[in-house]
Amino acid sequence: MKVINQIKTAKKVHLLWLAVVAVALFSAVLTLLVTERASGKVNIDKVESHPFHQPYTLMVSSDFHYQRNIGDNHTMVMGQMLYNHEIVDAFFSTVAEKAPDALLLCGDNTHAGYEEDHADLIESLTVLKQQGTDVVMAFGSHDLVNSTKDEIKAQYADLIFADAVSVDATTLSYIYPVSAELWILVLDPFIEIDHLHLSSETLEWMISSLEHARENHIQVIAMSHYGVTPSQINNNEPYSEIIEKYAVIDNNDRLLELFEIYNISLYLSGHRHKQLLKKQQMPTGTIYELISNTLMNYPNIYGEIDIITEKDLSYHASYLDVSGYAKAHHLNNPDLLSFSTFSRKSFLDQANKSIAGTTENLNLSGDDRAEMEDFAVRVLFSFAVNEFHEQQSKFKREPAFRLWKNQYLAYGYGFYLEHLLTTAAYDNNNFSFHLN
Repeated sequence: MKVINQIKTAKKVHLLWLAVVAVALFSAVLTLLVTERASGKVNIDKVESHPFHQPYTLMVSSDFHYQRNIGDNHTMVMGQMLYNHEIVDAFFSTVAEKAPDALLLCGDNTHAGYEEDHADLIESLTVLKQQGTDVVMAFGSHDLVNSTKDEIKAQYADLIFADAVSVDATTLSYIYPVSAELWILVLDPFIEIDHLHLSSETLEWMISSLEHARENHIQVIAMSHYGVTPSQINNNEPYSEIIEKYAVIDNNDRLLELFEIYNISLYLSGHRHKQLLKKQQMPTGTIYELISNTLMNYPNIYGEIDIITEKDLSYHASYLDVSGYAKAHHLNNPDLLSFSTFSRKSFLDQANKSIAGTTENLNLSGDDRAEMEDFAVRVLFSFAVNEFHEQQSKFKREPAFRLWKNQYLAYGYGFYLEHLLTTAAYDNNNFSFHLN
């Protein structure tokens, strides 16, 4: 018994000593890792506060262009903007009902960046956060028209930046911990006269944060308002200038290189007002860029990402039920009660008007002009409703495409149609993939 007691006593001392050592080591680690977020280093406390569970769901949308006071400059671009408030409210109601783990918004959340517009969004998004949905937002040029980056950081501090594990000192770039195993890297380039650019300081901040993620086996998804994968037609520079200006980050080659080094396979963006899946083949795998359509325009879709395992993701687009929202809130406006029909008509009216404005000065017969216009509207509509990947080869064989090709060197729509019809087309609304 005496020997047993001595063994028990020795065990107790040994366990106590181990506990002391563990506490000391834990304190040392925290001392090293917990630093000011603005310095670009990682606050480990923010990571441990979000438990990971599966399946994991993210909802994605972009380009609300929200404005408290709707003006003609809204509705002349998209007729649906007349009901901007109802569309946004319907979407937030849908988010509340689905209760995803996080809501990701890819920028141009407001139309002119007024303080009151940001305040309206923050009020609604705070409710969603209080209900358990994390909110992660990128910011676009429209969000900054009447707000500075410092003002954005201050206004969104409680909603977003206070929970970030790291915030870039000079931009609106930050890292948000959706879980201990999943981070969202939000990038904010400088907008200069003729290009978008990530500064060397921001890249250094990003590398430092991603080093920590890699060391701790944390999966990272990146997002921005602006794109990272280039679009060109056989290196056609005029096309690139028309389409890529203010759409793709200039130093995207370096960014894609870093994504490959740090195993970032999924990048989310907005800005282009169209739904598009792009694939960038790299030496060690594929980087996928998902460009989200504006929620305002037909067919008024948002995205849902399901994390099946830590590496396997699936994406599908869903249609926003504005009519259901209108009925549930006893709104009697016929446009809202039949919103899909109204939105479709608005899309086609705007497409016809825009394309007619392109062709009106061309030296063409009336029949050729009508054929070109009809062709272009059908292509744009097919792309919008995600039927284009099934119809691309048929469109390429139509005589109207040859008419457009004869004119495209001088006119933007020709460039765009050439791009659509000569670039690999995918199902932009439904896909799955394995992260690197």
